[in-house]
Amino acid sequence: MPERIPDDELLRELQQLAHKLGTTPKVQDMRDHGAFTAKTYQKRFGSWTDALAAAGFEPNKRGPAKIPADALAEELQQLADELGTTPTKTDMADHGRFSAKVYQERFDSWNNAIMAAGLSVNSQQPAELAADELLAELQRLADELESTPKMTDMRDHGKFSPTTYHTRFGSWNAALEAAGLTPNRQSSTEVEPNNGQNSDV
Repeated sequence: MPERIPDDELLRELQQLAHKLGTTPKVQDMRDHGAFTAKTYQKRFGSWTDALAAAGFEPNKRGPAKIPADALAEELQQLADELGTTPTKTDMADHGRFSAKVYQERFDSWNNAIMAAGLSVNSQQPAELAADELLAELQRLADELESTPKMTDMRDHGKFSPTTYHTRFGSWNAALEAAGLTPNRQSSTEVEPNNGQNSDV
């Protein structure tokens, strides 16, 4: 008769799978990517939902259980230690285990997540940011890309939001010109999507 798998090993597998996926595992996720069968969890804990609860996930009637808030906060704190500063959404996307969207959905905003993790929120507004700091970031990104940055480049790889440049300089092309860069003809038609991610933190 095969040896009984310890409960903590089953729960640890659930937690590791959640970290890998960036969301709470569903039965299908365990079937596709997990080390054990979903039926094992259902037999051991009574149901998949009970297994998730035992692993520390909170049930959500509208969908899968959520990753525990303390696990999200711990990841933010760890990333802050690695970077030596409060992480931005870009930092989380580049180096973190979870997406910024997970934090925004869980805490309602990125800044709320930062505060929940006990970290300092960058309260600088676009008008308070030094122009030379904004322009230096544009120039740095241009050097990195070896071409004139587009708004999407700044959003995906830069330190600030493209909206910050629109607010401060009036347009993306005006910001490029102020940085001594040649405006990209296509950039005048680029429209920054209103995705609720205008914070620079």
